[in-house]
Amino acid sequence: MTSIRVHIAMLAFVMILGASYSARAAGFDITEFYTGKTITFIVGSENTSYARTIGRHMMKKVPGNPSLKFKLMSGMGSRCAAAAIAGLAPGNGLAIAALLPEAIMEPLAGAAAKKRQYNPLELICLGSASNSTNVCIVYSNAPAKNFKQALQRPIIMGASAAGGPSRDSVLMLINLLGAKFRLVDGYRDRAQVLEALEHGEIQGFCGYSWSRLKRQSFDLVIDNKVNLLLQFGLGAHSELTKRGVPCVWKFVKNKRDRAALGLLASSLVFARPFVATPGMPRAQANALRVAFERTMRDVEFRPDAHKNQLNIAPTTGEALQRLIKKIFDTPADIVTRAREARMS
Repeated sequence: MTSIRVHIAMLAFVMILGASYSARAAGFDITEFYTGKTITFIVGSENTSYARTIGRHMMKKVPGNPSLKFKLMSGMGSRCAAAAIAGLAPGNGLAIAALLPEAIMEPLAGAAAKKRQYNPLELICLGSASNSTNVCIVYSNAPAKNFKQALQRPIIMGASAAGGPSRDSVLMLINLLGAKFRLVDGYRDRAQVLEALEHGEIQGFCGYSWSRLKRQSFDLVIDNKVNLLLQFGLGAHSELTKRGVPCVWKFVKNKRDRAALGLLASSLVFARPFVATPGMPRAQANALRVAFERTMRDVEFRPDAHKNQLNIAPTTGEALQRLIKKIFDTPADIVTRAREARMS
């Protein structure tokens, strides 16, 4: 294990030296570029905790130790953040956007895909801080206690605004698996949906990250107030499987629906993506990617992330860039089916 850590540390050091050397060879000094500068984190309101915690530590890893400020986006903040950073001038190495997966997926498989304001393929991926496995929960007095019953018995499922995982998950399970869910959407956020669940306005809720549920509302499970109906991810989550929670793949009916479901599940690999300006020079891109990767491994960052209840399971910028390209190379008929699956 020690040799692996040493190898990773040496690799990161070589990447930094390589970026610095290539920049100097071209007459550009990356440390000089960032010295005295300020990097702006463009953040949707739903992503502030990750951005603030990561940003504080990441700036220490950027050559020149730039300062940090935040620009918060209201409304559908993640997509607004993506549009904002995509609109900056090429070569700007002074902005980072903290996104959610929907900002990457919406221009491909969303209802307004043809009117997209930005191209996710052009964003410079720095990495993702986490992945996710989502669950559906229903209150203990709901008419269905498991997902097999949910294919036969109607359940009132609550959701937040259009485009969010709570709404999309319910529609996906209705359209691809035949669940008898009845959708009630328009709640302000996840907290309001949970409040409605406990007050009996609705009977269930989908698209809830298992890691978040364990951190914030695990008493619902411990006190047997809710049943875990289904898990949704690229693969089965071992902890949920031990609890007897079936995986969504068990219920898929045909190959086309399985492919569409796979496309939608791909976004759960990058639950907290961080991106930079399209067209950024390689020197700045390399410096920010290395800073992000070093932050994810940092011995001071990890306790801080735990204190702020952040789930950390990182993906590198290069791996994330490749995955997004693979997603956008999905055949058109599968993309169409995935888009249909998220429509009411």
